[in-house]
Parts: sequence; C-alpha cells; structure tokens
Amino acid sequence: MKHRPIKNRFPELDVKASGLSFYGFDGKLMSLGQWTSLIEHSEQTVTSTFINGQGKKYWISTVLLGMDYSFGYGPRPILFETMVFESGPNGIREIMGRYSTIQQARKGHRKAVQGLRLMLTERRRMYGPLLSNGRKP
Repeated sequence: MKHRPIKNRFPELDVKASGLSFYGFDGKLMSLGQWTSLIEHSEQTVTSTFINGQGKKYWISTVLLGMDYSFGYGPRPILFETMVFESGPNGIREIMGRYSTIQQARKGHRKAVQGLRLMLTERRRMYGPLLSNGRKP
C-alpha cells in the first residue's frame, strides 16, 4: 500500500472548530500544515532507553506528541510523553508521565529509567531465589 501524506488523510478536519493546537519540539504553536510536515519528515522521539532485566526486555520511550494533551484545560500545553513497554505477548504499556517542555520530558525520562532499574533491583533482591527456580513470585 502506498503511503499517503497525513494532510490528505483527513481533509474534513476543521482544526479551528476542533480546538486542537499543534506544537513543535520548541513548544511553539504551529499550523496544521507545519505540524503534518514535521511528523511526516522527522523523528518524534526525544530519547529512548532499552533495559534487560529478569528475562524481559523493557523499552522506555519519550516522544513529542505534537498536540496539546491538556486539551486546553491545563495552565500549559502537554506536548511530550514517556511510556514503558515490556516485551512479550502481554507486554506492559504504561504511561509514566506527560510534560510541557522538552527539558521536563528529558528529566522525566531519566526518572522513569531510574525507577524501572530500582524496581528490577528490588524484585531481584526480594524474589531472586524464586525467580532462579523458574517460579513466578
């Protein structure tokens, strides 16, 4: 299937009536045309980290959402999000945080990485003998 540009996928979208606002990495407001060009031609990832622990792989990803996820209800637009994904068929997907600025997003990503590493260390300390015997805690 041939890739179609985003701006042509939703021709009926009335941005003004929807109340949607679009932003770039710098937190500055942009038009729908600028935003679609940004997401079609660049990477939205701020940073990502892979961690192996206790037989599982985890991926922590922080990305630019590009739209205000406070939907106008917060004091500042929410533009970035950090999520944790766990490998496997029933992989965990958890939102760790949402942020207004790229600086907050990077700090939140570091905290998510530290938190996951601490959780894996504590789980290994508490359940190590059980885990080594192949039994789940």
